[in-house]
Order: sequence, then C-alpha cells, then structure tokens
Amino acid sequence: MKPEELKPVAVLQALDSDALARLAVVLEEKEYADGQTIFAEGDPGDAMYFISRGHIRIEKRTQTAAAAHKVLAVLEAGDYFGEMALMDQKPRSAAAVSAGSAKVLRLSKAAFDQIQQKSSAAGMSVLFAMIRTSGERIRRLSAQVVVYDEVGKAIGEARELQTL
Repeated sequence: MKPEELKPVAVLQALDSDALARLAVVLEEKEYADGQTIFAEGDPGDAMYFISRGHIRIEKRTQTAAAAHKVLAVLEAGDYFGEMALMDQKPRSAAAVSAGSAKVLRLSKAAFDQIQQKSSAAGMSVLFAMIRTSGERIRRLSAQVVVYDEVGKAIGEARELQTL
C-alpha cells in the first residue's frame, strides 16, 4: 500500500510522511461483501480498522438468546472502528458488519506496538486522534442517554399510554 492512499482516513491526516510510510507497511487490506461480518460481538479484540471504501455498521445484540440487534452507527470511508482493541484487548463490545461492499485496512495490536517502538511520534499521533474521536463519540452517546432517560420518565409517569 502507498502512504498517500492513507490520507483520506481522517484520523491519519495529521501524520507526517514518515509515520504514514511506517503505517502503510503494516496495514492489511481486506475486502468485504454486503452483510459480511468483520468481527462479532464477543470476539477477541486484536486489531482496529480504517475504512478505505464503503460503509460499516456497528451493531449491538439486544437479546442474548436471539439474533436481534440494534445498529449503533453506520461509518463511512475515512472513519475507523475497533480502536479499543489497541488499548485493552478485551472482547468486542459490538459487531462490525459491511453495509454493501467495503474495503478496510486492518491494524493489528502487534503492528501498532511495533510502530510505537520504532516511532513513538507516529504512535502518539494515532493515539491522540483516536482520543479526539472517542471523545466525540462519548459526547454523542451521552446526549442519547439523556433522551432515552427522558422518554423513560415520560412513559413511567404517564397515566395512560394513549396520552404519549
């Protein structure tokens, strides 16, 4: 992969050319068809992904015994997902599924650690970009929690469901 092919990925735009070159060497390109699972909820967290082309749905099971799920987000080219695997290596908290054909770039935990050892500046740039995006995602989730709380209160306080 050529380093300039990484420029469209928002989280990587702040990296200098040396850092991009190091990253390009260790990224693994993967193609997915519509509906194909990239990772399932509960799978080991061993890599993060950058979306090069297409869309990826992030889904959470709503019932443990059933196949029902809720779409938490639909990500597009330039986004990334699965970054927590580089931090804590805990099981995946949600699934990632291709929405149409997609191409992603996989960064394994081992490759990320290798980048950090060879160039701490490159590793820190990726980490700070991930922290910024994680902060945005947490803010958005907090706003949703408030809405769900208000809806729950309204339902709980309603004398009749018809009035809602």
